[in-house]
Amino acid sequence: MAFNNIRNSLRELIAKIPMLEKLVLQPWRTFRLHSYYRSLLPLAQLDEASRNMWLGRIDKVKRSSDNQRIAKINQAGTLQKGKLVMHNGLIIDPLSYYGAPVMRMLMENQAVHEPQEEYVFQEVLKYIPENATMLEVGCYWGFYSMWFASKIKGAKNYLADNADGIARAKANFKMNGLQATFMTGYIGHDVPGSPVTMTNVDQICRENNVEFLDIMHADIQGYEMEMLETMPDILSRNGIGYFFISTHSNELHQNCIEFLKSKGFLILCHADLNDSFSEDGLIVARNPAYPGPDAIEISLMRKQI
Repeated sequence: MAFNNIRNSLRELIAKIPMLEKLVLQPWRTFRLHSYYRSLLPLAQLDEASRNMWLGRIDKVKRSSDNQRIAKINQAGTLQKGKLVMHNGLIIDPLSYYGAPVMRMLMENQAVHEPQEEYVFQEVLKYIPENATMLEVGCYWGFYSMWFASKIKGAKNYLADNADGIARAKANFKMNGLQATFMTGYIGHDVPGSPVTMTNVDQICRENNVEFLDIMHADIQGYEMEMLETMPDILSRNGIGYFFISTHSNELHQNCIEFLKSKGFLILCHADLNDSFSEDGLIVARNPAYPGPDAIEISLMRKQI
């Protein structure tokens, strides 16, 4: 008890002296925080089946040759002042994307978690003009929107997800000094009497006076076709430059490709669940009237085996 009292008194004294606070308390807090994060890396808190599942996922992500094609800063995947540094220089709460397992993935793989998609996103950003607009539905931690906001001058970002995802995205945006419009809701067909707030891309664009989306990004856990089917207005006016769609079954994957082709979009690349190095499939499509490549080659799991 006496020791604790002395320790607390010393902390209070140091906290009153700015120089000592900076030189003593802040480094000590950071050291303890980093030690805590590193203590989670063995994933000992998980049962054996879950741990093996995550270790398999981490290994799978690391095997993609697209990892080597993504530009990375020297500090990528390291802890700095209690934050995790991403490959593009953004910082995040280390546990903001599925906790310790993905933190380990990011630290082992220079902060890349979806190598195929991140490589293509990097390449597409080269064609995006100033003052461009991006909508990310199913944003969760907000990584792709932050990347867009940090690279495009005058970027306008709109993010939608459930309350938990929006809270994580807001926190990450704030620590990077970035701005966006955040919305809580689920994408899909409206169900009368449902307690769940449903919305769609057309509604989001109307409510925010958005006429054109340079990038439409979606990761909505199996509701991909509902999203596409409930956005007739913006599609009819040719109002989307690029689609990035995460797919959650091979049937949905093919249905989305056929839908996009029927609307005149060029499929730049795609990987279904058999060819993905992450958990989701990927489709990237371009409006032929929007600047960009006709195809982007990505690694495919079945070709690398």
